[in-house]
Amino acid sequence: MMLPSPLLVDAPDLRPDRAIADAVLGSHPRDVVLALMPALWGAEELVLRLGERAPLHRLHDATAGIPPGHPTGGLLVLDEPAGQDPSALEALIASAAQARHRLVIPLRSDLDVPAPVRAHGGTGRVVLAGVRSLRPEQVVEAMVRHLEGPVTSSAARRVVMLSDGQPQAVRMVLERARRTGVLHAVDGAWRWRSQDQSFRWALAEGLPELLAGLDAAEHELLRVISCAWRLPESWAVGRFGVEVVDSLLAQGLISATDGTPHGPTVLAVRSGMLGLGLSTELRPAEDARLWYTAGSAVHQEAVGPAAQAGIAWWAARVGRSIPAGEALGAAEAALQRSWPRAALSILDAAAGQPDGARTAARVRSLLGLGRVREGVRHMEDLVDAAQPPLTPGFTAVLREVLLLARRLEIFRPELVGPVRRRLSAALGPSATPSIDRVTVLLEEPCSAGAADPEGLGEVRQWLRELGRVREEAPRDEGVMAQLIIGTRLGLRRHPDFGRLVLSSLVDELSADGGSPDVEECARAVLQMLTMIAGWRTDTLRLELEAWRHADGDAGTALAVDDIIGAVAAMQGDRMATAAQLAVAALEAWWEDDPYGLAGFAAAVHAACASYVGPVRHRQARELLQEATQGEGRSVTCGETGLPELRLISEGMALIGGGPPAQEVAHQLASLGARARAAGEWAQEQQLLLLSVLSGWPPAAQAILSSSWVRSGGRARMIVLLAEAMTTDSGDRALEIAETLLDADAEFFGCSILLVRWQSRAELDVGQRARLVGAVRRAQRSAPEASWVLGAFTELALSLREHRVLTFLQEGLSTREAAAELHLSPRTVEAVVSGLLQRFSCRNRLELLQLGLVEDEPPAQDQQTAEATGRGWPLAGPPGAG
Repeated sequence: MMLPSPLLVDAPDLRPDRAIADAVLGSHPRDVVLALMPALWGAEELVLRLGERAPLHRLHDATAGIPPGHPTGGLLVLDEPAGQDPSALEALIASAAQARHRLVIPLRSDLDVPAPVRAHGGTGRVVLAGVRSLRPEQVVEAMVRHLEGPVTSSAARRVVMLSDGQPQAVRMVLERARRTGVLHAVDGAWRWRSQDQSFRWALAEGLPELLAGLDAAEHELLRVISCAWRLPESWAVGRFGVEVVDSLLAQGLISATDGTPHGPTVLAVRSGMLGLGLSTELRPAEDARLWYTAGSAVHQEAVGPAAQAGIAWWAARVGRSIPAGEALGAAEAALQRSWPRAALSILDAAAGQPDGARTAARVRSLLGLGRVREGVRHMEDLVDAAQPPLTPGFTAVLREVLLLARRLEIFRPELVGPVRRRLSAALGPSATPSIDRVTVLLEEPCSAGAADPEGLGEVRQWLRELGRVREEAPRDEGVMAQLIIGTRLGLRRHPDFGRLVLSSLVDELSADGGSPDVEECARAVLQMLTMIAGWRTDTLRLELEAWRHADGDAGTALAVDDIIGAVAAMQGDRMATAAQLAVAALEAWWEDDPYGLAGFAAAVHAACASYVGPVRHRQARELLQEATQGEGRSVTCGETGLPELRLISEGMALIGGGPPAQEVAHQLASLGARARAAGEWAQEQQLLLLSVLSGWPPAAQAILSSSWVRSGGRARMIVLLAEAMTTDSGDRALEIAETLLDADAEFFGCSILLVRWQSRAELDVGQRARLVGAVRRAQRSAPEASWVLGAFTELALSLREHRVLTFLQEGLSTREAAAELHLSPRTVEAVVSGLLQRFSCRNRLELLQLGLVEDEPPAQDQQTAEATGRGWPLAGPPGAG
């Protein structure tokens, strides 16, 4: 008999027991409700929750029947349905329906439904209730709610991968991570420690709870799969039986896929929480025992590349020597699936001395783990060994390494440039002609001029060049050329064109597979383009659900998300959060910097900290000094790292460095002029934006006269900001400010409001009231302390001022208000006179029209803060001098 489709409910609070309890209590009193809970996670909590909300009786044996006196509408919970006598279960179902009792049966999956219940499904009285999995962005949203604070990308990615989106698993991971201190809050931002051994042991110790709902065969298969990483399904079915495999698949604890259209099916532990706990629990002796009793036997089966890599990795862990050819094939299969750590372990276990092909695979593995300096040293070793005449095999190896060097040169030209030039010289000009042609053209001066201010002719030229590359170049060379074109043009002059090229590249690589390292680079650059060119700096990685089960360290592209988040938080006037996200990214890149962003992260951290407070600012300046000039460091802003962000890094470092504000603003504008001369519009836009916000009016005029003034996206936002800072129309300035506030650009919108507030005498009373209302709304919705909102010191009324205005608003005369406050009329007049002067009002009617009185009076008298000075307002924090 067919069962109905499962009723999937949402559990955004990470409590499946609550969500399923609602579904149970919302069913018909005569229904049989099957609560689907993988591995029975949360089943005990569900029973407790139901018992709090309705009369409940728990049955361990169906033959016991319904207890006398159990009230109508009560709940019956049946444990262990698989072991029940079928006739007794049929009788229980019938009597529960007659007495109008809901029968609730927790199950691991619909495969566990007993035959009598399945037969009863024909009556329409069976309900399957389960919890819908969370998408990655929903997991992050749930984490923010649960932890009551922002989370770094490394913490978010870790929880997403460990939980596989199961709400119960998300909560388990968070609870264990917080208890062990692996997940910890720094100034309100939640971060994940890179050394998480205590958390691993917490998962291992909690395995009895996690596996309580599984039988011994299911437990053993999970252990073997966790050892093998990827295990052929055919072998698992032959050894453990189809029922065991199907049960784990139905519960969502394992998945069956290979990532290739026609390859053999392989099994993987889908729940990272289980996989990590199982692998941590295994002692070396147990790992070796399982290898000799299970893993070594898999070699006799026909396996695909994924299983080959997983089995080879297992063999390497137990100390087996792997034949050189087999090790190279397994390492390449691992790299094609973004498992660089596995590839490195396999290569270490290879028999014999490393040859060129294995060294090239090692370079790729090291780059995948973010260990770029070590990778460059291996590149140098290969060039040193390149003595003519080169054999065809060694030539192919050098060419592969040259392409890796070209990729790294996009982000770290100062590090890999010398060895790349040596590789090019050793191979000659015919090795990668398409890339050579592209790089030469990219260095040509900007072709935009008066006749073509937006450089559309250049765009057409590069579209033609891209078409030529795709037609003529080999696939690996064409992929790298496309990455270079999209990065350089997107980050320099044409962000929309860069997005088009890189998005197309990501789509192709995702479909073809085999190049996850290049795909990761393309996604990272798309993130950067979102940061510097998008109106709203959204997290592209989460939107695309692009997190894969990769083995890379946080030092690779993952930390790019944190620096994007820092810029987004800056724009949203959340400077404390921005500082924490930036320093989290910097820590990930502290030992090595694969994306050339460590200097930028250090500068962003210092700039944000300048708006938080003097202590934090001093600490950030010390960290910036250590990051850029400390022993062995090489992340100096403006000298190393991603070329397209060097000038912006210098600008951020200026803001965070402590010079007087006017000096900072002037130097920012000078950096912007340098960017304009070089045709680097993206950097020019950001630097002029920073200059405007730092208090330099000529920067606004430079924006309005720029060649990109008619562009969309973030450039349009910058133009609007400049217009608001220069317009004579108060209404237009306020309109722009409100638009920016609505677009989550609170810092920019509030900056406009502060400029207008300092010249409020020039505004009419309606404009002043509109301004006060906008500021008050921003203050109420601000998630954390804000320097710019704190600069509206005049809006902080003392308790006396608040009461005087309240009584005047109620229509009382001065004498009546004085009597209510037990003050003299002269004192009340003095308070009113001071308020009129402070808010540039001609009379009491105008004063009341400003809407200064809030619903709740201030808790105590406010001390008048020090004035921020005349002129443009954001000259405060950077100017420590």
